[in-house]
Amino acid sequence: MQKIIRKEYLKKTLKIILIAILVEVFVFNFRHWESILFRPITNYEVLTGEGIEWYGDGRGKIINVEQAFLEFKNINKNVKNLFIDLTVGDGKASEKMNLAVRATDSANKNYFLLPEKETVNGIINSKYIRLHLSGKSTAIKINFLANNESYFKINGLSLNTQVPFDFIVIRFLIILLGFLYFASFVEGKWLFCEKLNLSLLSQRYSVAFCIVLQILFIFYIGQTMQPSLAMPEFIKDWPAHSQYNELADALMNGQVFLERKPPESLSMMENPYDPTERHKVVIEEHMEKFDWDYAYYNGNYYSYFGIIPAILFFVPYKIITGSDLKTWDLVTSCGIMYCIAAFFMMFQFVKKYFKETSLGMYLLMSSFYIWGSAIVYLVHFGNIYSCPIMVSLLLGTLGIGYYLSASDGITINRFRLTIGAVLIALMMGCRPHLAIVMFFAFPIFANEIVKKRLFFSKAGVVNTCCVMVPFLIIGTFLMYYNYVRFGSVFDFGANYNLTSNDMTHRGFVFERWPLGIFEYLFQPIRIKPQFPFWQLTELSNDYMGYTSYEFIICGFLPMNPIVILNFSVFKMKKILKKYKIFELSILCLMCSFIILLADIQLSGITQRYMSDFGWLLILNTVLILFSLEMILNNRKEMLYFHKIVAVLVGVSIFLNIYNLFIIGRYGDLINMNPFLYYTVKYWMPLY
Repeated sequence: MQKIIRKEYLKKTLKIILIAILVEVFVFNFRHWESILFRPITNYEVLTGEGIEWYGDGRGKIINVEQAFLEFKNINKNVKNLFIDLTVGDGKASEKMNLAVRATDSANKNYFLLPEKETVNGIINSKYIRLHLSGKSTAIKINFLANNESYFKINGLSLNTQVPFDFIVIRFLIILLGFLYFASFVEGKWLFCEKLNLSLLSQRYSVAFCIVLQILFIFYIGQTMQPSLAMPEFIKDWPAHSQYNELADALMNGQVFLERKPPESLSMMENPYDPTERHKVVIEEHMEKFDWDYAYYNGNYYSYFGIIPAILFFVPYKIITGSDLKTWDLVTSCGIMYCIAAFFMMFQFVKKYFKETSLGMYLLMSSFYIWGSAIVYLVHFGNIYSCPIMVSLLLGTLGIGYYLSASDGITINRFRLTIGAVLIALMMGCRPHLAIVMFFAFPIFANEIVKKRLFFSKAGVVNTCCVMVPFLIIGTFLMYYNYVRFGSVFDFGANYNLTSNDMTHRGFVFERWPLGIFEYLFQPIRIKPQFPFWQLTELSNDYMGYTSYEFIICGFLPMNPIVILNFSVFKMKKILKKYKIFELSILCLMCSFIILLADIQLSGITQRYMSDFGWLLILNTVLILFSLEMILNNRKEMLYFHKIVAVLVGVSIFLNIYNLFIIGRYGDLINMNPFLYYTVKYWMPLY
């Protein structure tokens, strides 16, 4: 029987591979097959504008951009495509030049302008321009849109040229991965027929494969920006990116303020946090420079970012190696550990509450938790701002996982209980308001607290201390740290940040909430018919006041549509109570909403803060979906349920990764890694 099953799986796998090959060969090489029918054009003239200085062998320099053009004359044929093999600058990969194409055709006796087109070094498909002209053309003109003194070399020019066939292995593997996902989770059944049981070797391999695959994706996403983040000019222009290493140096020297010296003019100001007055006094009047996004207080610079990442990672790394730890390396590493932590936590949820969960559902929910919690932004743009959030998510996920594993319903594992408490308590020193998940201990240990009396009793005093003492110790340390810096145990220093607005006078304004809630949760995706087909949102509103606003890709719900299940919590009360997670589900909602409201008032609107509350919305969605799988007994209902969940999870994972290509976001690939951006663009079958 097993041989028959293996044979069927082998046939199905080979079929999927064959389909992926056909898609790569015929769909993604569409321009090649189309161009086979093009009739080459040879009889025409090529003229050049006076704005180009030629050096021979096709090499030229733009001396007047307005007159820098090539012109094809006396064509008198239907032109289907234009090939211009152009080497820009010194030939470095990803260097590009924009081209403005004008043409005549049967409907236009005079030139009409077509959309701009770029040609990119090292990307062959960018050198072919597909034209859709009406009938015969007499002339085509190409203007070089580049600065004067720009160099280039023309290696070849032709009309109606055959586009070369190109089987791209990486693109094929991505296509194959997509088909495998569809076949395994949408059309497949066996993953959902098997109950999760990691004692089975086959299931261990399946889980290991999923973890490794996602780790590779996280690692690669972390690499897409690293060359740019490491550039000296980037760090020089934005010194805050080295702030954790400066904090590590300060701590190792036994002080809490940074060695970096503020300009004297700041101390002369009545309010150094007023951004316009600060610019006038410091820069215009005193010709000095202040450092952006440092906390300034009583003549010293401080780091308002949480101290725990410095203590856990930056100080030990500096002691061991004698060199600075790169922030982006740490964020990527934490992202990788987050993948493992997510599978660990989800396994503990299944073990404690959902013992009949299928292998497929476990894999889907663990993956959804990873990508839906918006860590793509953090790992890709792994700077000082992403670091404390990423560390918090890692600590919180591990902490909840250890809490879940600390009790088997009869006894308490005090070691795991303590580790869970320590991990969650450490969140207070990263993103303080995220440590609100400390209250998850009450619903997780509800049975042990109420019925077993293993907490808050004489018999449970040690257990109670295992939870509370880590919070008391770490909380006391953080309060002392705040006190010696700012004279207040509850002041973490964020209000003293030298940023775009005066946070010491920010205050509480109710009207900020409607705008922030809409932007963070409901703002639709803005699409356009041009790669990457997705653009940043615009903040158009009638709020007559100041709110800190940076770009938003879209709301959390449009990017993760299945999260809308959070609105069904009260309707599903009986089901959630049956599996003893109703209180935990409500707490997830409450905590995520409290964090969301706090972010809007205390900080403003920016993409990275979606990770603050998003992971809890995703977690609650996962709990609901686990519960729904448990109650479905009808095979047909179960089949449709798994299909719908798999499709929606797949959409979320795709959107969370694909938004890397949006232009205008921090660390946008078109500027920071243009070769990757244009490589993917010209993978598309219509380019």
